[in-house]
Amino acid sequence: MSATTKHDPIPGLVLNSPNLRDAVKKVPNLPVLINAVSQRVRQLNSGHRAMVKLEGEPSKTEIALAEISRGLLEVIQEEPEVFGDFL
Repeated sequence: MSATTKHDPIPGLVLNSPNLRDAVKKVPNLPVLINAVSQRVRQLNSGHRAMVKLEGEPSKTEIALAEISRGLLEVIQEEPEVFGDFL
């Protein structure tokens, strides 16, 4: 069980990575952020170049989070299409 503070954007989520904290601020919808990071990691694994240079040997996930947190990747959440009236 982790302690939460009033500054935690998502209660119960431990944000040890500065890039993760900043990415959550840019994309507060956690499922959308997870999907965006996952898609970017797949791109990096298939040979796409990273748009950031990080110290050490960062994981592909950390690279994707850094790209999102620095505004190099824009995450667009489209509104679902509604067909007909549902009352």
